Amino acid sequence: MILGIDQSFTSTGVVLTGFDKEVRDFQIISTQKNDLDPLDIFKRSIIISDKIAQICDNTHVTELRIEGLGMSSIGNATRNLAQLQYAIISEIIKKHPEIEIKIIAPTSLKKRSTGNGKATKQDMYDALPESVKTLFKDVRKTKGLYDITDAYFLSVF
Repeated sequence: MILGIDQSFTSTGVVLTGFDKEVRDFQIISTQKNDLDPLDIFKRSIIISDKIAQICDNTHVTELRIEGLGMSSIGNATRNLAQLQYAIISEIIKKHPEIEIKIIAPTSLKKRSTGNGKATKQDMYDALPESVKTLFKDVRKTKGLYDITDAYFLSVF
């Protein structure tokens, strides 16, 4: 099984596919921001990485594919996403060293999925197979639709 992960603090998209590229399961992992807690980002990173490790505990994941960081992005959001990526990958290495981990560059993911390395979120969604769109039909755009879309394409990359 292959686990595709599009990491985010508000809605991490997770899609599990078989080697036949059929979706076995998908979910959104959400955390709520707490501006009053100076350790908020650290705690949210732990919650998300623990939930991903639990998915690996309960399934036969052999490969994890996670979206890499945008190299042209700057600012605190990028630093925080780097921290989240580190937390996820280190948790998997620690608990599941047998799982192969691949980091896929965002432009490579877009190019392979749509033919355009600068594809928009909507372009990515439009490129989904109809059967997958049907599976994702109840997920709203504001609740992680684009995150599971990217996670799907990571899982079948």
